[in-house]
Amino acid sequence: GILDAHVHLRSQMRETLIEDLQRRAYYGVVAAVSMGQDQGDIPYQVRTESSTMPNTARFQTAGRGLTMPEPGRTEVPFWVSTEAEARAAVQDNAKRKVDIIKIWVDDRDGKYTKMPPEIYTAVIEEAHKAKLRVAAHIFNLSDAKGLLKAGLDAFAHGIRDVDADDEVVALIKARPNVVL
Repeated sequence: GILDAHVHLRSQMRETLIEDLQRRAYYGVVAAVSMGQDQGDIPYQVRTESSTMPNTARFQTAGRGLTMPEPGRTEVPFWVSTEAEARAAVQDNAKRKVDIIKIWVDDRDGKYTKMPPEIYTAVIEEAHKAKLRVAAHIFNLSDAKGLLKAGLDAFAHGIRDVDADDEVVALIKARPNVVL
């Protein structure tokens, strides 16, 4: 089976979410992880049911991801601009028993303020206290290095601005459980 580890499903309506999961199962996907665009109760209800629902891929969710304010974009993720807001957002997701925490560390081609190290470090620390892993949407090599040093568990995207260098390779080798 295929594990679809980074999707953004239509999770606001129960019927469409189940339809998405059934379609994935039909094509051999055994589990799908929705990365940071789920709000309300429906994704959590379907997640609970998906392990016993016939002909349906299993569903996991990152709930509402965390990003710096991005006016004009979706407001589903938590918009955080302080360490305290970031920690509170992680705690809110932990209360809902998300499967992973998703963060965006990307300036979207210079359109928005990128999440700085002090905030993503607070997210990672708070998530680890709650026994949750953290996945990051990145673009830049420098962010990959900073996130690895801060204890990141998974990359939702790879480095896309330049080729990986020896330092980032060494950081990844030092943390063999990091998901790429």
